[in-house]
Amino acid sequence: MSDQEIFKNIAAAQRYLQQRGHKIKKSKLYADSRQGLIRVQDNGSVLLADVLDYSRSLGPCQTPAELRLKAALGELRRLRSLFDITEELIIEKLNHGGEL
Repeated sequence: MSDQEIFKNIAAAQRYLQQRGHKIKKSKLYADSRQGLIRVQDNGSVLLADVLDYSRSLGPCQTPAELRLKAALGELRRLRSLFDITEELIIEKLNHGGEL
């Protein structure tokens, strides 16, 4: 993608930023455009160069690998919680003379 690439609108620019690891809501991007923090062309399009300039103001973003790791950790926590619940139910049944 060259610096002269054009996003059709703010929503397309937001999707691009999210794909690059920035957590940004469309409403924030619209608000920032009204404040002049990201330049929007008269026809509503946004230049890649302007998106990249704006992204620098957002601070560090998470890389795709970091995003995958965060998702994996979330899944691990979910499975661990499920295991703990299952283990507790088995122990409770055994303590009350129930069968499995």
